[in-house]
Amino acid sequence: MALNLAGAMTRTAPSIAMMMADAPSVEMIDIDSLWIDKRLQVRCELNEEHIETDLRPKIQNGDRLDPIKVGRFKDNLYVVAGFHRVEANKREGNTRIEAEILTVGTWRELLALALPTNEEHGLPLTKADRRRKVEMTVEEWRTEIEQGQLSDQQIARMCKVSPSIVNEVRRATVEAPATKTVTRGGKTYEMNATNIGRPKQAKPEELAQAVEEYLDAAYDDDANGAVQVLAAASALPAVAEALAEQADLPTYKPAALTEAIEKVVKQRAITIRLSPEAAQALLEVLREHAPALAELIGPQVEGTWGQ
Repeated sequence: MALNLAGAMTRTAPSIAMMMADAPSVEMIDIDSLWIDKRLQVRCELNEEHIETDLRPKIQNGDRLDPIKVGRFKDNLYVVAGFHRVEANKREGNTRIEAEILTVGTWRELLALALPTNEEHGLPLTKADRRRKVEMTVEEWRTEIEQGQLSDQQIARMCKVSPSIVNEVRRATVEAPATKTVTRGGKTYEMNATNIGRPKQAKPEELAQAVEEYLDAAYDDDANGAVQVLAAASALPAVAEALAEQADLPTYKPAALTEAIEKVVKQRAITIRLSPEAAQALLEVLREHAPALAELIGPQVEGTWGQ
């Protein structure tokens, strides 16, 4: 199967299922048959504490771990997600491991399988890990990026990171022209292009836009997950700070972040995405922790479903 990823990238990033013609199979395979290629490992390094204090005890207790993800490419089995689980099983002396296997036709398809992974298995990626994801993408799709065929938003959806970190990495690694020819008001002239695409500064409205972009990228196929994160960030400052870190926001004042999140809550009208029961539960949390927000969205909840 051949895939032109640049052509496939539209406003909504394709899921792996959309990208691949064949459904994955889940089976037990020999660990020795696996190829461990660091070019597919989005983490900068393995986390020893995660292996020794989390995964190995679970294996010893007989707990079932999620299958690792493997790409079959040119008759070889490449690990694309689950490097920690592979290492933990090796240390336990296990020779077999459960794997979800999907056949791909090109190295790019294999890399595309690896890029969005490692967010769902309990060990959050560090900022360095998320940056590495983008660096891997820029290295592989440099030509398409330089030709304007892949935008920051599209790369962010590929990697499940915020557009701001994509912008930062792209500007540091992809050479951009110093000037740009533009035509305005019937006149054509050269414009200084060195500042085009710089990350947003930390005004509340700009922070709100960056948070929106992150939610769209990280929760593209999980609207309820985005709502839950946003609701928690609205009520709890610690969650708001964690959201800001995950979204790689520029420097901000706490008051600016609070205002930004309030703007996002209002813009998203989050209660219409929830069931009546979940919306009422959210409203009760906000009434206790964030009365101003409860007042903002309360009429929407009560006007939509009534009391």
